[in-house]
Amino acid sequence: MLEMVNRGYMYRATPISQEAETYFRQCFGADRKVYNLHVAHLYNYLEKNNYQTGEKLPSAKKMNMPTVSAFKKQSVSEDNVAYLYLVDAFASNEAKQHFNKAITAFNKMAHKKQYKKSALKRQKTLGIEPTFRDLKGMPKFHARKNSKASYTTYNQNGNIYIKDDVLYLPSAQKSSVKVVGLTLHTHRPLPQGSEIKNVTVTMNTKGQFHVSICVAFPMDIPSIANKPKTKSKAPFKVNVKRTSKHALIAGTFTTGWSKYMTLTTRR
Repeated sequence: MLEMVNRGYMYRATPISQEAETYFRQCFGADRKVYNLHVAHLYNYLEKNNYQTGEKLPSAKKMNMPTVSAFKKQSVSEDNVAYLYLVDAFASNEAKQHFNKAITAFNKMAHKKQYKKSALKRQKTLGIEPTFRDLKGMPKFHARKNSKASYTTYNQNGNIYIKDDVLYLPSAQKSSVKVVGLTLHTHRPLPQGSEIKNVTVTMNTKGQFHVSICVAFPMDIPSIANKPKTKSKAPFKVNVKRTSKHALIAGTFTTGWSKYMTLTTRR
């Protein structure tokens, strides 16, 4: 029976031009910027409402969290340019999803009231009392140096495709870079008839790029419900003769486990 299966394939990649590499770095920065704006709003809310250790974090609706579009309008450069509109919109929207996941993960362990070891050591040596920012699992700001440089974009109306081992990705309407792509180092091909669902672009500390391509393709999967039943073999009879210390087993076995039954008989 044919069923649609989703699988991911990771490849080493190289931007097709210097402009494309700059665009990818801008997408990484936009993802980090939007996430930090959410964290800053969270910290301001907790400070104003006297957050107590052990309480769960409020929802985004209760905090009156601005939308991603509102954050984009607030982020304006010195030249009066809303730079978050110059990158892929999914890069900003994914940051909001990551922030919501961080809040959910913290609420599961909020009752433990655990502080980081560095905060406890600072309290012991310098006498600085830890705050809610020092709690384990609390969403924190993403630094440019140590944060993971990545963003995810989704396929819409075939705007993500592969041609001649080059993966072409969508670009922002207001961006000056119109062709965005990466040359793939394909060590194995994608399945035939596969459709690209989403692509995650990452960059490590050495400046090397990798892409994770999620594809959907039909696969023939045998159904367990329609599996033909096999006739079971006749049960075997065992004659047990007991002595003072051991039980001696004798008889004729008719199961499919002849090897193990022979060893049992010898014992």
